[in-house]
Amino acid sequence: MSVTRQSLRFKCSVKDCPWPKDEAIHVPWCLGIPDVEHWADKPTHQHHPKKGMGGNNPKSKIVAILCVTCHDRIDNGDWSNDVKDMPGRGLVYFAQDLHGNTLIEKDLDSVLSAAEPEYAERFWSKVDRRGDDECWPWLATRNSGGYGQFWLNGKLEQAYRVSYELIRGPIPEGLTLDHLCRNPPCVNPADLEAVTEKENILRGEGVGAKAARVTHCPKGHPYDKENTRIRANGWRQCITCHRAAGRKKKAAPSAGDKEESDETLHTLQVSGVHTAVSEVRAGPLTHEQRVAIAQAIKDTKQRHQFLAGDTANLWEEELNDEFWSRYADGFGYTYPSLRNVMRVCKRIPPNQRHDEMSFAHHEAVQTLDIETREAWLERSFEEEWPVKRLREELVKEKLLTTKPRVKRWSLEELRVFAVEHHYAQSTNVVRFLNALEEQA
Repeated sequence: MSVTRQSLRFKCSVKDCPWPKDEAIHVPWCLGIPDVEHWADKPTHQHHPKKGMGGNNPKSKIVAILCVTCHDRIDNGDWSNDVKDMPGRGLVYFAQDLHGNTLIEKDLDSVLSAAEPEYAERFWSKVDRRGDDECWPWLATRNSGGYGQFWLNGKLEQAYRVSYELIRGPIPEGLTLDHLCRNPPCVNPADLEAVTEKENILRGEGVGAKAARVTHCPKGHPYDKENTRIRANGWRQCITCHRAAGRKKKAAPSAGDKEESDETLHTLQVSGVHTAVSEVRAGPLTHEQRVAIAQAIKDTKQRHQFLAGDTANLWEEELNDEFWSRYADGFGYTYPSLRNVMRVCKRIPPNQRHDEMSFAHHEAVQTLDIETREAWLERSFEEEWPVKRLREELVKEKLLTTKPRVKRWSLEELRVFAVEHHYAQSTNVVRFLNALEEQA
């Protein structure tokens, strides 16, 4: 004959009590503590962690039944309590005195599983409970990330958290649950581990987690204690590479160094891209040589904008308006585009450029100060960001503003607009549209 511990006449009226019909459990667990005036006829429900002021701590769960005296002494006196996840035992409730001596020690897994709350049956009906070592897929509503959702106490809860608390008890304070199986719909508590938020993030596949797992810089130097500097923005910097970059900058010629002739500078800038460039030796550049250099820059495929911008800046300084009238068109740019390229190259001189990053990456960070600019270029290189991603990150950090989209009108659209808004009768509008058509 089996004996049930449930009482037919007993029903606890406390909200969220895990044992609403279990009379035996409601005998205070603290009655064995000596030298205490227990009120055995007045059991109370103790929460962990504390409910807080107003009783609105969402993480607070009922974990013990105590008499009024012991409950007050734990919450407001010199005693303390805790719920620990013990290997081989599961969740265990502890109460200690002022000196750390254990007053109560009770296994919670068996107690909690023996008296599931009223919503348990509804919850488990939505779970495909397989073997203990298999995933338990959630069969009902899931969010965009694939995690199950369960309606409880007027709001949607994560199904895997509800499952964990039904079987294992309250999630320890300050911890979150990590899916060891990496299967979002799974709600098997055996596949869930309570860890810190930081540990959970580092175990994931996000940008921060991937970056934290990188042990060497792109050039192979280790990110160890001796070779790593943490910048003010939290990013790691390889000290070896940083020192090498510093030596490279010091070795670069200063802006006022005019010992080399203009033609030598041009030869350095576009070396190897065209035969006409390599033939330049010494003396003032002739008209034919300048035309050849401009054509060589136009034809090259690598770092084209930097070559064009550096050369155009140098020639404009030397020739003034003559550069724009005789040579600017030879670079293959429209006037606004060449001006933009020149502006970027002037703001970011050669000794401040990242050799592995494109002109467009430099253009995105041109308005930043040198240190911030170098940091973003280095991060883009390490994480292999395209220009679009770099711009998005700069906008998030409010370092870059997005320009409003401007509609580009075709000639046909302009004519239709003129007719619809009665501008077509205007002689000046007609002349303007005809002039545009001739230019096209």
